[in-house]
Amino acid sequence: MERERGFGVLGAFAVAFLATADLPTRVTLFEQSGTAYLVGGLAYFLVIVAAGLLAVRLRLDLSTQAGVLRSGRTVPIVMWWLLAWGAISLILHGAPAGEETVQTILCLWLFVVGMWYVAHTTTSRGIVQTERWYPRAGWMLALFYGISLVVYGFGSDEFIGRRSFGMVAALLIAWLAGQWTHLRPVHRLLSFILLAETALSGSRTATAIAFVVFAAASLSKTAKTGQLIFRVVAGIAAFAAAVLYYQPLQDRFSTGDLSLVAFGIPINVEGRVVLWAGLLRYGEVAPWTGQGLGASQAIVRDLTSGRINQPHNEFLRLWVDLGYIGLGLVLLGLITLAARIWWLVRIDTDHRPTHASALLMLAALIAFFATDNPLVYIFAIIPTAVTVGQSLSFGRGLGYPTRSSATGGPRPASGTAARGARTPSSRR
Repeated sequence: MERERGFGVLGAFAVAFLATADLPTRVTLFEQSGTAYLVGGLAYFLVIVAAGLLAVRLRLDLSTQAGVLRSGRTVPIVMWWLLAWGAISLILHGAPAGEETVQTILCLWLFVVGMWYVAHTTTSRGIVQTERWYPRAGWMLALFYGISLVVYGFGSDEFIGRRSFGMVAALLIAWLAGQWTHLRPVHRLLSFILLAETALSGSRTATAIAFVVFAAASLSKTAKTGQLIFRVVAGIAAFAAAVLYYQPLQDRFSTGDLSLVAFGIPINVEGRVVLWAGLLRYGEVAPWTGQGLGASQAIVRDLTSGRINQPHNEFLRLWVDLGYIGLGLVLLGLITLAARIWWLVRIDTDHRPTHASALLMLAALIAFFATDNPLVYIFAIIPTAVTVGQSLSFGRGLGYPTRSSATGGPRPASGTAARGARTPSSRR
């Protein structure tokens, strides 16, 4: 009998990236700068080899399902329109940022196509493998950055970049929060360890997001909106307390470039306001169609004489690169995607942890849009695409809400019988 597929090559590399964050970009074989980087390079090499061996061990199959795959049934069709608009922009404007334009295109395609592929090929065994290997990746990441904190202290940026660690840790915390009711005690402990290390990294956005998604752990048990809002408010309060009472973290917010004021409180944004003002000014050149994928990076490099090459705000990146058209497609696509997963959280109670993890990871990724560059970080894109794709795979069997279901007509039940033969466990 044919063996059921595991979580796929994308899943194996999602585990590798969750375990190593940005080590691939910080370590090179030709420009070593100290023992830490040598050890980091070796560790990353071993993780990638392990991911490959894991793929072989699980007898992963890259073939898709027999029959026609209807992309609009899983990934919102507007996301495919976004890729089409990006291709048109590339034809019209070329590659304004050179090889970095390729990076932007690759990550956008990996996100959309990755979700679609996983949604149509994942199996129940694949989801079980994810539930087994994501926590293991989390422990490895916690170990790597824990060593870095011991050696270099608060805000360590030597072994793994603190912003990159914070982003991956927040995504892992989001996944663990979604799985909370099914987690072993040791993996619940991992959530607290990652939360503490995120705060010790000094990454401000990541710390805020990590506290909020951690507080939303109740989503794995109940989909009551009121309780979820209460938990999120509690998470914000806990984050505020951490900033007020832990001096190193407070200094990260209250010293330096205080050009941004929120609710009457000056916040250190490390020069981002200057970048954003420049992007807003240059973006007016072609506000509707944009100046081409990678244009924002080229502008930032010119503004900073090459010291910075990312806009640190994905909304501005999308507007400058793809105009109001591209930005609108992204926002509409993400809202539709989140709505689909929220619907699955509420109706598919048998697999609520899978949907809760996907929703919280997607929310965390979108939250990073405000001050970071998640759309060009492959170590954030692939794990999120895999998790969201696994959630959407159940929607193929349930069917998404229609006008009749929205107006009180018949809607699918949440029990196993309603999914019948189209659940991931039945697809081989």
